[in-house]
Amino acid sequence: MPVKNTEQLRKRAAALKKKLVEGGAAMEGAKRRDLAKKIRRVQRKRRRTEAAAARAAGPKAEKKE
Repeated sequence: MPVKNTEQLRKRAAALKKKLVEGGAAMEGAKRRDLAKKIRRVQRKRRRTEAAAARAAGPKAEKKE
């Protein structure tokens, strides 16, 4: 599996959130929980990736906004 950058992970989380909002009411409970879990996992992976990049850049690196 190719390494994903933070922007790709951000887009993936947004797409999953959209899917949850659009189909949330019609989904079964288990399916909705699975989708919410995927969203949390992608968000956690993005935060870990950003933190690792900041550590690798060194203490003087500025945070991008």
